[in-house]
Amino acid sequence: MAEGLVEILATQASGQRILLARAAVARDVIPDALRAVGAQVDVVDAYRNVMPAASPELLRRALELGIDATTFTSSSSVTHLAQAARAAGIAWPFAGVPAISIGPITSCTLRELGWEPAIEATMSDIHGLIAAAAHLLAR
Repeated sequence: MAEGLVEILATQASGQRILLARAAVARDVIPDALRAVGAQVDVVDAYRNVMPAASPELLRRALELGIDATTFTSSSSVTHLAQAARAAGIAWPFAGVPAISIGPITSCTLRELGWEPAIEATMSDIHGLIAAAAHLLAR
């Protein structure tokens, strides 16, 4: 997603001053690319990705009810779910549950944590993720 945003903004960013509000833990793809085309970029940590304390128990209950697939919108969603599974004593990856990834960076994180994505969105956005999920579940 960051790469797509950079592609759009880079043509207009030269000489501009840009304020980038983002997660406290994020890749530097956007600010680095915008600076490379001559923009002055100020980065502000606007939020933190934090796993709620109830996540392990909620995950345990969801798996008991049955999950047809999991969708991952970011690398942090992958790492947080893996962390919740460890805290709940649940084997990772979830047996028989396909992983649906929003894009290549998220797929890479899934693979690093031992879960091969069943499908990856062709467009790294929510519409692409929904299309990938619909395609996978229609099989």
